[in-house]
Amino acid sequence: PGPELPSPSVELTWDASSGATYYDLGVRDMATDLLVIDTQVGSPGYTADLEPGKPYRWNVAACNAVGCSGFTQPRYFSIGGGGSPDIEITPLALTFDFTERPSPGVARAMDWDVVSRLEERVLRDGTLRVIVGLDERFVPEGALATAERRTGQRAAIAAAQEATLSQLEGTGYRVIARFRSIPYLALELDAAALSRLIALDRVVSLHEDVAVPPALASSAPVIGAPEAWASGFDGSGQVVAVLDTGVDKAHPFFEGGRVVAEACFSSSSALVVGLCPGGGSTSTAPGSAAPCSAAITGCSHGTHVAGIAVGDDGEGPNYGIARGADLIAVQVFSRFDDPASCGGSAPCIRAQSTDLIQALLHVLDLRETFSIASVNLSLGSGQYFDRQSCDQANPAFKAAVDQLRSVGIATVIATGNDGHVDSIAWPACTSTAVSVGATEDDDELYTSGNVADFVDLMAPGVGIVSAVPGGASSSKTGTSMAAPHVAGAWALLKQQAPGASVTELLGRLRETATVLADDRPEGEVTDLRRIRVDLALESGASGQTFVISNAGDGMLTVTSLALDEPASWISWSPQAPFDLGPGESVTVTVAVDPDATPTTDAARRLLVASNDPDESPYPEGVYILIEQSIPPDCHALQRNHSGLGDDPVALPSSSPGCPDGEYEAGTFIELTAAPDSGWEVSGWIGTSDDPSTSLQNSVVMPDSDHSVEVFYALTPTTIFSDGFESGGFSAWFDVLP
Repeated sequence: PGPELPSPSVELTWDASSGATYYDLGVRDMATDLLVIDTQVGSPGYTADLEPGKPYRWNVAACNAVGCSGFTQPRYFSIGGGGSPDIEITPLALTFDFTERPSPGVARAMDWDVVSRLEERVLRDGTLRVIVGLDERFVPEGALATAERRTGQRAAIAAAQEATLSQLEGTGYRVIARFRSIPYLALELDAAALSRLIALDRVVSLHEDVAVPPALASSAPVIGAPEAWASGFDGSGQVVAVLDTGVDKAHPFFEGGRVVAEACFSSSSALVVGLCPGGGSTSTAPGSAAPCSAAITGCSHGTHVAGIAVGDDGEGPNYGIARGADLIAVQVFSRFDDPASCGGSAPCIRAQSTDLIQALLHVLDLRETFSIASVNLSLGSGQYFDRQSCDQANPAFKAAVDQLRSVGIATVIATGNDGHVDSIAWPACTSTAVSVGATEDDDELYTSGNVADFVDLMAPGVGIVSAVPGGASSSKTGTSMAAPHVAGAWALLKQQAPGASVTELLGRLRETATVLADDRPEGEVTDLRRIRVDLALESGASGQTFVISNAGDGMLTVTSLALDEPASWISWSPQAPFDLGPGESVTVTVAVDPDATPTTDAARRLLVASNDPDESPYPEGVYILIEQSIPPDCHALQRNHSGLGDDPVALPSSSPGCPDGEYEAGTFIELTAAPDSGWEVSGWIGTSDDPSTSLQNSVVMPDSDHSVEVFYALTPTTIFSDGFESGGFSAWFDVLP
């Protein structure tokens, strides 16, 4: 905007009688926002050589021996003589074909061995905390295209929860949590309530609400963080959430308002004390994530972990990996006063799985306010040898992780410190989380760290210096210290590619990692990946590209790139504005997050605005087409018959994408009976009209395998005889054909 000046040599003058003895002049390039002139002008005239065809803005301050006035409001101008720009774009359509999308469902199956143990526990202790899975289908919210669908799904979940609770009237139970976006409830109940739940068809899983402990300067160069910072990636614009023992937000590592949100989820019961402000079980007020008391071992843990992820005191030498990112601090621990829960020495701190799930879903809701790259959990317990059994034992937690993953947020979890060489702790074993083991700076594995062949990433975790409450710093060791290296690295990658999926960024970190083997006694794993965030950044974001060219003889300024409809699952780089001289071009890379796209075909247009007087915005823009080929959920239809004839014929013979004889739930199927000659239909089973004796029937495919059967019977044959001329006697007989 602003006038076009005729010459690249521009003279700025002022009234010498104004009292000013010199002026402070600043001129900025509007495309780059770089200061191209910053000088003191001491005489009433100044000539500056500027580039033809480019837009600029300038302002000045009048100065004398006393001082300077405030700067004037910016004025805008451009330099003429540059000719006319002419924008060209090719190709005009990009197609993303997702032929294989992982099922978004969660593992939900009643484990009767677990149920038996729960029954024993409640009889022994009188009450029990459980997480209840309900038979209400849901899709992670990142795959739901509209706010209306997300609201509708949450309403259905709430209705299923309410219907379940209504069946517990007359028993002893207390609601700990109703999870708004996943079909689960957390309850404390007695034996009668547990028995009632077990008998309900809508209850598809039960597992204990377990309590887990925390997974108790030289590391940044090991993973390439200084090189990443030097290339402009420090996590700026991104947020990391740390679910831990709370954070001292007054510590120099987090000064300047970098703790942008706080929350607390902390349970209480007879021998468990909640640690939220005011004694409540939840809080989102400022100060909610203050560290627990220093008198309890482990309460400095969260501040230390957060410092590794995002800390920056402006002085060094110890910086967090994403030193430019902001922090969401969530306190999830409770104080346990029972020695049996603390390994013999009370008090201790533990985090209930219900509180962890509530915290994860709280972060999910905050995504509308903040650009959240990752969530860090440096805690865990138990031992799992594979991901499948882990998911089956903890389906509600997995559902919460799935929700975050569907909107591009990674859940990064420490593997634990038990020295296992073939297994890791829960919740790191969750299949859709990012599990992180620990190394020393020389790439030897941490002696007590857990690894298995399904661990995702490794990072330094030995002797890590970071913040502790009170403004100090200290050294700590463990997989707890390794996980925030990855959570911070994730923020750097999201700064480069804001729309990248968890799957894509995990792939980039693994592909560029240093490969290590477990050389400890009895160690077996040979493909452990210690991250190199600098190399992951160099590998760049994957996607499809189009080219913007300037076919004119003047400077082309692309002023904006914007979607015609919002779609958080589409990103592109570079961002506008940028300039192209005559004959120059730029390649724009478009990335689509496959975990968050709608479940149906979709189309968006990327609109390109520029200073081309004839084509701004560029006609129609660039089409971004999403083609979905999601494997259908197929169920077998078994067709049978009784009597002489054939099985009924089904039309259609299958649902699209399903094998012959298999259908998606809800498919309307026409059935045609085929009895032999002399036989007829006497009835059906499993159809829409079982009493019917017609050859035609139908069935709507349920959400499971199904069978139908047609019954054939002999057709009665009538012989009529009038053997007497008088009396009109008639006789008839049924005879076999």
